[in-house]
Amino acid sequence: MVSGLKGVKPVDSGLSFLNTKNIAAPWLQIFIMGDPGSGKTQLASTFPRPVFLVPKNEQSMLTLRGNDFPYIEIDSMRGPIVNGVGGMLTAVRALEAQYAASPQDFPFDTIVIEQIGHYSDIVQRELTNNTQQMDQQKWGLYLNHMLEIQSVLRRLDVHLVWTSHTKIEKINDTTSICGANISGQAATKIPSSCDVIAYCESGTGKDPRFRTHFRRFNGFNARSRFPLPAVIENCTFDDIAQYLAVPEETAQ
Repeated sequence: MVSGLKGVKPVDSGLSFLNTKNIAAPWLQIFIMGDPGSGKTQLASTFPRPVFLVPKNEQSMLTLRGNDFPYIEIDSMRGPIVNGVGGMLTAVRALEAQYAASPQDFPFDTIVIEQIGHYSDIVQRELTNNTQQMDQQKWGLYLNHMLEIQSVLRRLDVHLVWTSHTKIEKINDTTSICGANISGQAATKIPSSCDVIAYCESGTGKDPRFRTHFRRFNGFNARSRFPLPAVIENCTFDDIAQYLAVPEETAQ
């Protein structure tokens, strides 16, 4: 039996163990939520070498017009990719295959799933053929599909960024539920598996233009597994990255 008590020598069980002291600065998995215009896409664009997977008719990429960012427009669950437009799972599997063929030559350090709530609407429309209601079986297919996308991307050594609009559901005069604007159980399962949940809001005036919260704020459950500040103004990846590395005195 291996003991976790301080000062007690563990019994040799024949097992080998990993050690948290050897964990380097990680590939970050972050879920960013906020109202339109709150800086979500702008923050995602500051991550190194990003590629964006963007639901069709989602206009967030206009924020980055004039810049040099590759993206695929997503219009279905599994459709072929033609002229930069096609299915989400098709795109994800293609990225997975490209990475597996030559990880050192993979052209991206970050994959951004832009406005996952809009994509969840595409999935529901496809599952119901725009004529039926979502039933228990379809909700199961929906959740499995969303988690499959997440599972594939988590296996790649890249930063993974999800963005989402927010929603506030009023329960009564004093209680509201605030969270990501995603349907079904995916609204909690996708964010909860991320290292960081950030809430973005627009600033007042010209500077700071945006504020990104990493602690619970206005009912939104922002949080971090890293010692990030409660809020960073005009946040970029570099602002976050400095908190990911283990301090030398801790690593020794």
